[in-house]
Amino acid sequence: MTYVYDTGIAPCIEILPNGLYPNVWALHPSSGQAAQGGLPSCEPDIAIRTRRLAVPGPYGPPDVTFRVCTPAARDGLLPGLLYIHGEFTMGGIEQFDATTTRIATQVYAVVDSVEYRLASENPVPAEMEDCYTALAWTAMSASELSIAPGRLGIAGDRAGGWLAAVVALLARNRGGPALCFQYLRAADFGDRLRTPSTRPYDDVPMRNRLAKKGSWDVASARGNGAGNGAGNGAPHMYPPLPRPHTRRTRSAHRGFGA
Repeated sequence: MTYVYDTGIAPCIEILPNGLYPNVWALHPSSGQAAQGGLPSCEPDIAIRTRRLAVPGPYGPPDVTFRVCTPAARDGLLPGLLYIHGEFTMGGIEQFDATTTRIATQVYAVVDSVEYRLASENPVPAEMEDCYTALAWTAMSASELSIAPGRLGIAGDRAGGWLAAVVALLARNRGGPALCFQYLRAADFGDRLRTPSTRPYDDVPMRNRLAKKGSWDVASARGNGAGNGAGNGAPHMYPPLPRPHTRRTRSAHRGFGA
């Protein structure tokens, strides 16, 4: 099928993988090329201060890193948002720099973007616990970050939308942090891929049905990322996750059901 692409994404089309991924490891260089070669940028109309931070990981090393965007000129405390980027198997906070900068600019909020560990190098629940650790640290550091009490939210894009939903449930089950807002953009909630909007699109770059199936296989540790897994291991089927029990984790989670 022939498609007409928006001029803003047209430069990226040729370097994006298409169809069935023969090897999930090939996704990582493609991701980097896309980030450097044409993804939209954001030129904020207000001054935005950015910094990169690292906090102890949920199970010890490695640390969880994230990027904080804060409006430089502010009068009082601001809303806070933890943003979780898309893709289980590729991508990172640099690729979504424009998204988080735009949110901070337009919403006038403090936006944290977490660099969670990717599948298939890191089995579940690595990415979930990384994101929860970032949320817990953000809540504990709200005063330092100029986030107003009771105004912390969470958001995610595609796979990040699923992670945002999971982290919100973890926060509920673990007694915090309290969230006042949740935004799930085009979230991936199931691996069955049987809807009318999914079945016909096997030839579009990147986010076609076969590629999404491969991502679910890798994220759920089934198959080799080539779409040949059992297809029934979507993360929505995982049991409730236990709390990590390490000294480093307790410091990040202190006050939330510890």
